[in-house]
Amino acid sequence: MGGDCRRRGARVVLAAAIFLAITPVPTAGAAPAKSPDVPALPSIPTVDPASPSLSPGGRTFLQQAALTDAPRYALSATIDPETGRVDGRMRAQVPRPDGGSVPFRVLAGLPALHTGLSVRSVTVDGKTARAERDQTLLSVPVPRNDDKSVAVGIQFSYRVPRAGTTHGRPLTQATIALLSRGTDVSQYGHWFPVLLPPGADTDPALSGFGDIGNFATGAITARVRVPSGYDVVSGGVTTDRRESNGKTTVTESAVGVRDMSLAIGRDLHRGETRAGDVTVRVTGPAAIDVDGTARDAAADLQVLADRYGPYPWSEIDVVAVSLGPDAGGMEWPGAVWIDGLQDGAGGAALTLDHELAHQWWHALVGNDSIRAPVVDEPLAQYSMCLVSAANRQGGGTECASLGDPGPSGGSVSPAPQCADRPTTAFASANEYGALIYDQAPGFYFALAGVAGSDATVAALRGVVARHAFGIITPAELRDEIVAAFPDQADTVRALWDRYIGPPGCGVTAR
Repeated sequence: MGGDCRRRGARVVLAAAIFLAITPVPTAGAAPAKSPDVPALPSIPTVDPASPSLSPGGRTFLQQAALTDAPRYALSATIDPETGRVDGRMRAQVPRPDGGSVPFRVLAGLPALHTGLSVRSVTVDGKTARAERDQTLLSVPVPRNDDKSVAVGIQFSYRVPRAGTTHGRPLTQATIALLSRGTDVSQYGHWFPVLLPPGADTDPALSGFGDIGNFATGAITARVRVPSGYDVVSGGVTTDRRESNGKTTVTESAVGVRDMSLAIGRDLHRGETRAGDVTVRVTGPAAIDVDGTARDAAADLQVLADRYGPYPWSEIDVVAVSLGPDAGGMEWPGAVWIDGLQDGAGGAALTLDHELAHQWWHALVGNDSIRAPVVDEPLAQYSMCLVSAANRQGGGTECASLGDPGPSGGSVSPAPQCADRPTTAFASANEYGALIYDQAPGFYFALAGVAGSDATVAALRGVVARHAFGIITPAELRDEIVAAFPDQADTVRALWDRYIGPPGCGVTAR
């Protein structure tokens, strides 16, 4: 996620905990409510390397990853962008837990959004299940048996609020507008129940700072119905589009993705170009230079692919949106949302660089953004600077201060602090931003100063090759980078400990 990348990079503050009683979810028999005109569910997709959503490089990554237990989602929804009404159904094939329940994240359950979320008719392998919801955490009980996976069915509905009508601290999930109706484009981020894999943070209140993505790679097919005249942009490829009775129904599909966002608007313009095997598409209202932005995004994507390996999907969608105060952008698998493009592509250049870098650092090589924001955000910042230096005259100079947490209420920079901590362990949004977006990226610059820029990039390219479509922890990332420099191992460890923090420092950071 990106914010003001001129100095502090992206800043995100998530909603403070609000105590609510755990809510039993009505069973199929107890809640016969009808969802209006919801299209038929598509078939549950497979994790198919031949999917048209993958680039040639993505197919190779997927074959090496061997995702035998990946979650697979079939979704259908009717969305009214005027009222914000979402009526959806989901059938997901997910790994069977060793015992207990399967957890799903449902952002629409955050109390501050006031969506009126209703979850009902939950089934497990076709049988009614008594699920429970605690704010954004939906727990579905699953019986034990020898099957390795389980099919979970869910119906859900809610109303997306208008942008600017929810209140809270700046850069919280209440105000950042991931679920919001805008004038030109309405945003539907984390819009359906997404599986939380084993070990992922399950905080129901999303009470820390930072992004909330901590999902497993899988396959998603979504059939979405909107009023005619509206366009639907996702991180997948459009496999079907039909017009009937004043409605447009599109089917979006993607393999190797952890989530699928939707941006919906009308009277939108599109610019399109190529970056090697990848279609680069920019969508926005008439005021946006979609063609110029597409050329810039293609050049940025090519720099990143040259350094870290191929972009894994066949398309990348850049969508001009309106986000909350101080929020510049948001990344999704196969898509980025950028605020500020109305001022010209140059005005949002660093944000675009940062968000595109997240396609490698978080979308392809995943991490738990709640427990370990120190993995993807510093790498996106470092990569942003590489792109800026490569593509713009004088680019990269804006990154000179990265590595220094900056003044804290005075003119003297504080001593480095532990940045490797969960988002709940930061005292403020300013502390989160200073350590994650300013101090921690300094490790990669310092490493380049000791080992050379080419060697640093080569080490990171190796991380991508070995962990594509997987999830990596800070400790694993540290060990991988140290192993890439056996003759300088002690120096690399010392640099990591200075800028990011020694292993376990987050436990005692507060």
